[in-house]
Amino acid sequence: MFDVIVTDHHEIGETLPNAFAIVHPMHPDFDYPFKYLCGAGVAYKLTQSLLEQPPVSFLGLVAIGTIADLVSLTDENRTLVKQGLNVLNDHCPPAIKALLKQADYNDEINEETIGFIIGPRLNAVGRLEDATLAAELLMCDNEEEAEFYADQVEFFNQERKDIVAQITEEALQVAEEQVQNGNKFLVLAQADWHEGVLGIVASKIVETYALPTLILNIDEAQQHAKGSARSIEQVSMFEILTEHASLIDKFGGHHMAAGMTLAIENVEPLRQALNASMAEIEQTTSLEPRKHVDTTIEESEITLKNIQDIQRLRPFGSDFTSPCFELEDVIVQQAKAIGQDKKHLKLTMGEEKLQAIFWQNGHLVQELGDGQPINVIGTLQINEWNGFQSPQFMIQDLANNSLQILDYRSKSKVNQFQGDEADIAYLVHQSSDKVADNYYVYGETIEQDYNKYVLRDLPKSINHLKNTLKSINVSQIYLVLNHERSVYFEGMPKMETFKNCFKAIASKGQINLAKDGMASMSVSKC
Repeated sequence: MFDVIVTDHHEIGETLPNAFAIVHPMHPDFDYPFKYLCGAGVAYKLTQSLLEQPPVSFLGLVAIGTIADLVSLTDENRTLVKQGLNVLNDHCPPAIKALLKQADYNDEINEETIGFIIGPRLNAVGRLEDATLAAELLMCDNEEEAEFYADQVEFFNQERKDIVAQITEEALQVAEEQVQNGNKFLVLAQADWHEGVLGIVASKIVETYALPTLILNIDEAQQHAKGSARSIEQVSMFEILTEHASLIDKFGGHHMAAGMTLAIENVEPLRQALNASMAEIEQTTSLEPRKHVDTTIEESEITLKNIQDIQRLRPFGSDFTSPCFELEDVIVQQAKAIGQDKKHLKLTMGEEKLQAIFWQNGHLVQELGDGQPINVIGTLQINEWNGFQSPQFMIQDLANNSLQILDYRSKSKVNQFQGDEADIAYLVHQSSDKVADNYYVYGETIEQDYNKYVLRDLPKSINHLKNTLKSINVSQIYLVLNHERSVYFEGMPKMETFKNCFKAIASKGQINLAKDGMASMSVSKC
C-alpha cells in the first residue's frame, strides 16, 4: 500500500480525495500567498520541500508549464517564468534544442517561443495519445536521442493540426446554425471528434463568435459525451457549469476553461440550461466582445527605441499583456493576403509605410482599398530580416468609420462575388433579371439592411442611383459597373488590335468617334 500525494491547481470541488497530502495553492486549510500557480509550478513547490536545492533545469520546465497553461503571469508566476527563461537561454537542455530545431528556430527563447513553438508541440502528444513520449523527450540528456524523440513529437504535432482543422470546419457549421437560432452558449456535439483536441477547437469557436463554447465527442460505446469548454471574460465557466452540475457526471476547470464528461441524453438538456443561464447573465452584463486599449499613439511614436523600451517589460502573458495601442485614421498604402492559402493580411500603412500583420484575416484584403483611412489596434514588435530591423504593428482588430467605395472593375475581383451571399445586395440595370431576393433594380427602394452593396451594372441614369442610395444606410459600396462593352475588363489591347483600329481610321480619312466610332471598330475587329 502506497501513500498518495496529490498536486493540483484547478478549482477545488466540495469533496477532497482521501490522500496522504494534497498540495494545492487554494487548499481551504492553508493560506498560501499566491493562488494561481500552474500544475508545473505546484510540482516545483513540492520539489522545493523535498530537496534542499532542486536542479536549476527544473525552472525551465516550470516556465514552459506556466506559459503554456495560460495562468496569470503575475506575482510568483512572473518570478518563476523570468528565472526559467534565463535558464532556457543560458543552459538550453537537449530536449528543447531538439524541439526548436524541428521548428527551424534559433533565436532567443521568450514567452512567445514557448507559447507558439514549444508548448503546442509538447501538448500535441498527450492530446492524441499517451504523453509518455513528451516526458521521455524532456528527460533526455543526450542530443542525438533528443532529436529522435523530437522528430516523433513533430509527427504528432502535424497530425494534431490536421485533426484540428477538420473538426473546426465541422464545428463551425454547427455553431453557425446555433448562433442563427439565438444561442448564447454554444454546445457542439458529434461522434468521432478526437477528445484530445477539443479544447483547441473550442478556443477557435470562441475566437469566431465571442460566445462560451462546449465541444463534446459522442462516444456511443461508452455511452457518454466527453469534451472541453472555453469561455469569455464576462462568464465564469466554472461557476456556470457548477449551476448545472446535476447534468454532468464529472467536470473540473476554472474561470476560462473546463473539461467534463456527461451522459449522452443530458447533452441537449445541458445546452438548454446553459442558455437559460446566459439569458439571465445578459440582463445585467453585456456580452459584446471587448478589447482593452491602453492608449492612442501617433505614427511618429512608433520607433525602434520605443519598442525596445516596451520589451524591457517582458515577459507578457495573462494579466500582464503587451500594451495595446490604437492608431486612428492611418492610411492604407497597400493590402495583400500572405501565407499558405492566403490566410493572413499584410498592410503597409501611413506616411512611414509601417508594416502590419493581421493573422487569420487574409479575407479582409477584398475590403481594403489603397488610400483608405482605417483605425487599428494592436501591439508593437520589431521585425528583423537579413539583419535589418524595422517596427511592425501586430493588428488585433481594425475598423473603418467612413464610407468605403471599392473599385472592383476587373475580372479577377468581380469573380470573387458569387451572387448568393445573404449579406450582399446587388444593384442591376432595369433590363437585367433579378436572380435572387437580394437583387434590386436601380431606383428601387431597399428596405432590408445589408452589409455590402454591389453596383453590378451601370445605372440607367444618375437619378436612379441616387433614389436607391437615399433608402439605405450604406458603409461599403463595390463598383463593378458591368456594361455590354466593358472593354476595361480586357486590359491592354494587343498590337493586332491597334493595327486594325489604325487601318479603320485611315480608310475613313475622317471619323466621328462619338457617332460612328463603335460601329467602325466592330467592323474592323478593333
